[in-house]
Amino acid sequence: MKPKNVNPKNFKVENIVYNNGYFSIAYGIWENGNNHLVMRWNGESDKDPGYPKLFNNPVWFLLPEELKTPILTSLINLSDSDNTEILKALEKEIK
Repeated sequence: MKPKNVNPKNFKVENIVYNNGYFSIAYGIWENGNNHLVMRWNGESDKDPGYPKLFNNPVWFLLPEELKTPILTSLINLSDSDNTEILKALEKEIK
């Protein structure tokens, strides 16, 4: 499943920062209003919910707060990273 199509009600994706087709990392707003970094395995097709999933619905795995900035910075310039989206996420962290 494409990461842009994974939109559980408790998390709003703002930036897909890494996507190699099989695995994705995104930045967005959790239901508590805080920004978080999340990740997931995308699955084999648009009909495959990937992992994690809850009752066969695709969801994101929430990463610990202290890993957010180190992971974002380590993704810069990787072939499957979106540097523009990473920088947008990092700007929100600096504020």
